[in-house]
Parts: sequence; C-alpha cells; structure tokens
Amino acid sequence: MKKSIKCYPWLTDVKTGRYFIALGILCMSGGVVAQSPLSQQYGQYLAKARHITKEYATALKSTLKSALEASGPIGGLKACHVSAPLITSSVGKANKWQVSRTSLKYRNFQNAPTTWEAQVLQSFELQKQRGIDPTTMEFSEIVTVDNTLHFRYMKAIPTAQKPCLACHGKNLKESLNQKILALYPHDKATGFETGDIRGAFSLSVPILESE
Repeated sequence: MKKSIKCYPWLTDVKTGRYFIALGILCMSGGVVAQSPLSQQYGQYLAKARHITKEYATALKSTLKSALEASGPIGGLKACHVSAPLITSSVGKANKWQVSRTSLKYRNFQNAPTTWEAQVLQSFELQKQRGIDPTTMEFSEIVTVDNTLHFRYMKAIPTAQKPCLACHGKNLKESLNQKILALYPHDKATGFETGDIRGAFSLSVPILESE
C-alpha cells in the first residue's frame, strides 16, 4: 500500500515569497532521507506545535463546556470573553511560544487574521471545497523575518454541533445576540453550520541558533 506523505512549504523567504528546499532533503513515498540539521529542527518544532495546540484546545473546550452546562449559552459567551484570553496567555507563556486563535469570521477584532493567516485560512476553505476533512488540515513552515528564522503553524478549527453552535450557529435567541454585540461590537462569527471551518489555531516561535 502506498504511504501518504504530507509535504509542507517549510522554508520560506518572507521578503521574496520564494520557497526553498533545503539541500539534502528528499521527499519520497517511503519517507525522508538524508535530513539536514534544519529539517530535523522542523520535525521537532512541528511535534511541539501539535502538542501545544492540543493542550490549548483541550483547556478552551473544557472551560467552555463547564460554563455552558452551568449557565447556558450566555454563560459560555461570558467564559469565552473572560477565560479564553487568560488561557491563551497562560499556554503561550508556559511554552514560550506565540499562541492565538484567528478566523476569517472572527468574533473579537483583536483576533483578526494577519495577511499570512488569512491566506492559510483561505487555503483551508479551498481544501474543504475539495472534500478534505477540516479536522486534518494544518499548515507549517519556517520563514525568515528580520534575518531570524521563525517556525509558524496553523491548524483548522472545525465547527462542531456542541459546543460551537450554541453561540456561533444560526437563529440565535435575541437575548444572546444582544449580549454578543455588547461584548463584541465587531462580531462576524455567527451563521456557522456543523463542519464549517470556525477558524484556526495560530502558533509561532523564533528558532534560536543554540537549538
């Protein structure tokens, strides 16, 4: 059986937009051979990004689920407003990574995507149109920013019936809509259906020479 290999545009020059394949790397159906030190770092950073994302998602989901069970959608909305930023900050500081969430249809304008994040989110949407499962979508690369290498990673957040649609679905109660607009005057994050791409986790970290 043919093995499936994901190849990422993993070394990018931000200023030129050109992609580079590191010397000594060979992507094959059987795996990767003759790895360079940078490619080995890439694998380590990718594994770390996945671990942080799982930790981050679990903390957010647990907090939201508890609030919804205790106080319904408005309680869940308040938990997102107060607790989500604290969780984001805590996970980022604990791991010494830049950690955030973003979306093309964001709720908090502070989570609006950068140009790069918007491009990745748009690519996720195109993949979904081709029938790819959003739960499998991720993107990672190594880029040069101000002469320093950075690893950055995004993973799509699929919309689940529970708990997402309680506050992001269609036909929300007017009292909930009013509370959303009171907390988030620039809200764009309603009207989602199960299976839509709600947004993405976005992580980045500089790659230090000592590493």
